[in-house]
Amino acid sequence: GVGVVAFGLAATTAGDKYSALHREIGGFAFSPFHKGESPQTGVYPSIGQIKSDLRLAAEHTHNIRTYTVEGDLGQIPALARGMGLNVTLGAWLDTHQEANAKELAKVVKVANANSDVKQVMVGNE
Repeated sequence: GVGVVAFGLAATTAGDKYSALHREIGGFAFSPFHKGESPQTGVYPSIGQIKSDLRLAAEHTHNIRTYTVEGDLGQIPALARGMGLNVTLGAWLDTHQEANAKELAKVVKVANANSDVKQVMVGNE
């Protein structure tokens, strides 16, 4: 998330060698976790952190892709509203059928409630 944005910023400010990168970036894989935060430990970014990262991304792209709607991450489309960001909303699946059912129900609900969600991706790498 932030690392990808940081790379994009560094590349766009590195001088003439990277002048082609001064254009808008096509999109970012958006995962707003900061140091010490992880879905594996259940420690999620705050709403303030998510908003800050969204504002940073919006300076360089109009497209973000998320990976899950778990925790407050399901609020990303609503938080991005008005920032000019199209959202590809992700749903993370694993071997836990009950968790998968909850994730799928929430991703449908979030997508239907937010017009900035342009598509939904279900699954993981």
